[in-house]
Amino acid sequence: MTAVQKGMKRRVPLVVLAMICGFLASLVDSIRQHNQLVCTSRMLWCTLVIAVLFFLFVLFLEHILAWLNRELETCRSFSCKLREIFSFKVSKKQFALVAIVLVLCWLPYLLITYPGVVWYDTEQQLLQWGGQPNVFTDGSYLSDHHPVFDTMIFGTFMRLGAFFGSADRGLYLGCVVIELVTVAALASMILYCRHIGAGWRFCFAEMIFFALFPCTALFSMTMVKDSVFVPFFIWFAIVFIESVRTRGSLLKRPQYFAAFLLTALLMGLTKKTGVYIILICCVILFFAVSKIARKRVVAVFIVVISVFMVLMPKVVFPVLRIQEGGK
Repeated sequence: MTAVQKGMKRRVPLVVLAMICGFLASLVDSIRQHNQLVCTSRMLWCTLVIAVLFFLFVLFLEHILAWLNRELETCRSFSCKLREIFSFKVSKKQFALVAIVLVLCWLPYLLITYPGVVWYDTEQQLLQWGGQPNVFTDGSYLSDHHPVFDTMIFGTFMRLGAFFGSADRGLYLGCVVIELVTVAALASMILYCRHIGAGWRFCFAEMIFFALFPCTALFSMTMVKDSVFVPFFIWFAIVFIESVRTRGSLLKRPQYFAAFLLTALLMGLTKKTGVYIILICCVILFFAVSKIARKRVVAVFIVVISVFMVLMPKVVFPVLRIQEGGK
């Protein structure tokens, strides 16, 4: 009976989260129906249905993850051979093996999508870079409605391609580069999961999922700000999690502190919501690390605030005649 009560108490946060998600979903449904927020009886049952589905899905996923994370005492010859090849231990060899698997599985998508994929937002950014009228400007200046750093990256690939005879080839090269950087980030994440104790089957399933799930591949080779943002978010998350696990001792090492700061800045430069993620994470990290490491967390917090709320809008944008986008 005590075990059941403890189990129920452990599920209280999940129940609360499920109800919140259900309620938010019902709000969206109401706005979709009436073009404004209208409270109706439909919202009540919509909240309950979504909450129950969310709760059951999380329980189902927990059982799957627990099964994948279980280490087997014995294994078949084929399985043992796979374990010898893919140990997922942190090393250059394992990083290269995982990366090669992802690249080979994504190669057909890369060939099919030639000469690359750009979204509507990216199209507007490329028009700005080329000095053409677009939704946000008349072409005489750049807008930071979508991060101007991304606009510069996309525009550089376009001009590089045009220099060698085809702007399309330049954009395609950009898609390839984004894909390879994403592959590196995903390979890092898989090895890190093993490093912090994830089971072999879990890591292998993780690699197969990224390799074979079409949406992951297609998203990762698309020239759009979200695809550029993802690798830096993954690396930032890895350093953040390891900093929590080590009570901040990781941040005392210059190379990891530099990686934390650099990925934080790149997150903010490639996607505006990245700034808010960084600041929230820094606040959480401040209370999760030792007193000695807190100074470095505060330093990152101050640098991010200074760059994105003072330096960029007050100095860089006016000098380069960049119109500041919406918040």
